[in-house]
Amino acid sequence: MSTADQLVASPFPPSDEQDAIQRSRSKTIIVEANAGATKTTTLAFRIRWAIELNVPPEAIQVLTFTEPACEAMRMALNTVGVPPALVRRVKIQTFDAFSATVLRSLEPKAAPVKHTPEDVSPVVVQAMQRLGMSADSGFIERFLNTAGWLKGTLALSEAAWNGEEINEEWAESVGIEFSHVQLFRAYENLRYPIADGIDMPEFRWTFDATYDLARQLADPEPMTYLHEIPAWPRSIRLLMVDEMHDTNRAMYVILKTLLDTNPCYFCGVGDVDQVIHSQSGADHQYMGPHVSFGKREVARYPLTKTRRFGKALAAVSGQLARKPYASDADHPTKVVVKTYGAAPGATCESELISILKEWKKTSQAQLSDLVILLRHSWQSIDIENALVQADFEYQTKGFVSYLRQPEVLLIRALLAMATGNYEQLNAAATRADVVRSVVFFCGVQLDHDESEAESQEERLASAIRAIDQSKESLAAFMEYQVLQKTAPALAQRMRAAITIAQNQGMQEGWFDAFLDALDIQSWIKRVFIERQRRIDALKYFEGLKRAARLFKTAEQFFDSMGALETKNVPTASSQKNAMRAASAKRNTLTLSLIPAVKGLEFEHVVMPYLDQGIFPFTASHQDRDERNLFYVGITRARSALTVIASEKAPSDFVGQLRPRPAG
Repeated sequence: MSTADQLVASPFPPSDEQDAIQRSRSKTIIVEANAGATKTTTLAFRIRWAIELNVPPEAIQVLTFTEPACEAMRMALNTVGVPPALVRRVKIQTFDAFSATVLRSLEPKAAPVKHTPEDVSPVVVQAMQRLGMSADSGFIERFLNTAGWLKGTLALSEAAWNGEEINEEWAESVGIEFSHVQLFRAYENLRYPIADGIDMPEFRWTFDATYDLARQLADPEPMTYLHEIPAWPRSIRLLMVDEMHDTNRAMYVILKTLLDTNPCYFCGVGDVDQVIHSQSGADHQYMGPHVSFGKREVARYPLTKTRRFGKALAAVSGQLARKPYASDADHPTKVVVKTYGAAPGATCESELISILKEWKKTSQAQLSDLVILLRHSWQSIDIENALVQADFEYQTKGFVSYLRQPEVLLIRALLAMATGNYEQLNAAATRADVVRSVVFFCGVQLDHDESEAESQEERLASAIRAIDQSKESLAAFMEYQVLQKTAPALAQRMRAAITIAQNQGMQEGWFDAFLDALDIQSWIKRVFIERQRRIDALKYFEGLKRAARLFKTAEQFFDSMGALETKNVPTASSQKNAMRAASAKRNTLTLSLIPAVKGLEFEHVVMPYLDQGIFPFTASHQDRDERNLFYVGITRARSALTVIASEKAPSDFVGQLRPRPAG
């Protein structure tokens, strides 16, 4: 059976705009789309069409900026009748995953991956020491932001290749501090030392693979030429790019090189109002009218009519994006603004629960068709507690539950010591994260297992394995590997907090005293690099204070966190029982950060906390990104969009959501 014979009938035909794109004879197409105008589905139709012509799925490459966009593409392919077995054969990757795969063929081993600013900050400090630099507490954060921009734009690399003098005037011309330029060079020399002709980084961080590959391809005198890269694709027949609006210079270099070396059909789609990664150099110019792909002539097509939502939301979206917007949907979309705070005791969470109960009672849709979109992850604390109290099942997307945040796990570990109850840290994954969190916060050097030559990562893995086998050993780990090895002043603060939980745990305000004993503000300032991450951590603690007041004792508060976590972790029996698992999925709503649902859609989108200073976030210096983030959020809705705003201090965005007649 050929691959074309495995396709099933598409449940709906392409629209007129989609059909024009399918019928185009151009080999290079850019589609300028509105949100909800089925841009991902348009790519899926084109992939289906290629498979109908017996193009092997393995010869189709899809590139995106984010993993959620990869997920959206797989779902769209299923929607247009491409069965899962064929979808798995199509190469659907982020630019960074694609780049890592290509680079892996050049390197003797896989490069270690670092995931957070805290992971890379020791290297930044080492580079600063080499330069004799000292800085304020926010310097490292600002530098890492600059480093991300320099990598995404290739600005420094291309200036060097062009023979430009890299001095203070150059730095000023591109809008960055010259000290950051000097530090970037020192940092990169530590991250990617070239020794003995071996092209191998010490580690990679966010988007480093894209940067490293783009530099390899664009360098006039590379260490390895393109024809020498074993894993470079040379037989792509159809190349697609979703989220093309988030393309930066490094990604453009990779894309252009793919088109130069593969005589394939190309189609890229994007929406210039969904750029939310400008800090990484994302620029819609790379899908704009002046973009060049060598000798390829670019044909441009519009996707203006949204099928996702009705006329009411289309009118709001067009007003926000300041561009023509039409709806081709066969259903109306309600746009509703709810407020809270007018009556005593009225909270955003209580209003949210009322909305959920009404949706569950009156809607024909399932709870899995509803998403609660957050601007900040710390906003989940009160919402998660309210959801559990109201008996709503939920899953998180784009962030982990507040119970699994490192700073909260530290508190849970200390409360376990205070209560002597380690049963509430029953899940093996939770205990592993507890170990990682306390080691991170306390900066301890763990004992070796078999050899003093073991790295800290190997010692950490050994400790996790031991605690996985016996949860009771977590108590010994906390005492002998943490409290007795951390700085004496820090250990003293931790023991004082434990004593407060033990002796004052039945008194009002005990948790505030517990945090004061830890001097939590200075601790957070010391361990977290990014200002936003510090804000998030302190907000988590504010939420924990509110949660603690609901319980009479420290032990009850600690038990409640374990019970809440257990409630939202699938059990082995439910995983084995297909009917129970399917039912649970239908009745589980999603709690997500906005970027994590980019490219996805839901019947009902609820956006709480539309308050001044919260969204748009006053600490953000990217006003356009904030607007685009809001635009992304509201355009995920199909049948209903509900925002919840403060009665006294609503967000400026609320004024742009004036209800219009449903269409």
